Amino acid sequence: MPRLVLWRRVPAPTGGGERIAFHRDPTHATVNVALNSDAQFEGGRLMYVADGRVVCPARAAGSAIVHDSTLVHAVSTLRGGARYSLFALRESGQRGAPGASTGGACGFPCLAA
Repeated sequence: MPRLVLWRRVPAPTGGGERIAFHRDPTHATVNVALNSDAQFEGGRLMYVADGRVVCPARAAGSAIVHDSTLVHAVSTLRGGARYSLFALRESGQRGAPGASTGGACGFPCLAA
C-alpha cells in the first residue's frame, strides 16, 4: 500500500525550464505514472542510469516506471508545454540517512547520487 501519492504538474516557465538533477529516492518503491505523453511537451524527459549508460525511455500517457532506492534518475530541462505525473511512494525508513535532504531539486526528500 503506498504511503504517499502525489500529483504533479510542471509547466515550462518563460525564459528557462525546470530540471531535476540525478538522484535516488529514499523509498522502498516509487511508481511514476506519465499522465501525458512525451509528444505533449518539449524536454522534461525521464532519464535513468542502467549498466553504466543513461537511458531515456519513451513514455506514453498511462505508462509507469517502478523502481527502488538504488535507481539513479533525473528529468531533463522542460522547455515547452506542461508535464503531468502521478507518483506513489512506499517509504523505506531512510529519511535522515547520511546524504539525505528534504530540499532536493525534486521538492521531495532525495539522496544524492
